[in-house]
Amino acid sequence: MRDRPRELLGSVTKCMRLLEAFSPDRPELSIEQFSSLLGIPKSTVYRMLHTLEARRFVERNPETGAYHLGLKLWEIGCVALGRVGLRQAASPILGKLVNLCKETALLAVLDGSEVVYMDVVDGPQPLRFHGWLGQRVPAHATGTGKVLLAHLPPAALEEITAKGLPRFTSRTITDRDALSEELATIRQQGYAFRGGDWIEDIFGATAPVRDHTGQVIAALGVAGPTTRFTDQYLQSL
Repeated sequence: MRDRPRELLGSVTKCMRLLEAFSPDRPELSIEQFSSLLGIPKSTVYRMLHTLEARRFVERNPETGAYHLGLKLWEIGCVALGRVGLRQAASPILGKLVNLCKETALLAVLDGSEVVYMDVVDGPQPLRFHGWLGQRVPAHATGTGKVLLAHLPPAALEEITAKGLPRFTSRTITDRDALSEELATIRQQGYAFRGGDWIEDIFGATAPVRDHTGQVIAALGVAGPTTRFTDQYLQSL
């Protein structure tokens, strides 16, 4: 559907963009902020928010007049999580990884050109990588993403990389041939060690998660400051 914009309903797309504007950094937004972020007239934003509020998808703060996500989305999210046995199965393993490695542990799945964190368990160190549940990150610039891209069928990988490989740091791979070479190495060795592609000074070690048929369905790993990921530490990982 993403590649067929003429089949998308404009009004629904605008509402989805409005909901997607919320984030841990922006848990509450005013009509003016929505309008500025999305480039949508304030009158249109007001009508959308009024409709979403009536269905409990958003709620209005009576003190500030700004809006935050409503309980209806939490209910729907719980239904989605309830169907994803992967997260429940991985949860104790993530906890063990944190205890063993003392770094933040992540579980991610691929969604288009991005990975979505299905679960995150923070490491105990004061200086650590901090991600959050539901966070989206660029697949070509992260270890979890590269592990997942490495096991895609060629046609699916070609479709994703054809849309471009944005640069985030000096280490981001933006050349399709160079990315293909790295993905081939990851397939051969069975894991990914990579750092600095998306966030400077953050390193990660990631491995694929397979289902009962052997198909890669997720990626699991740890991430933290580059200074702690020495050669000796990487061997232990």
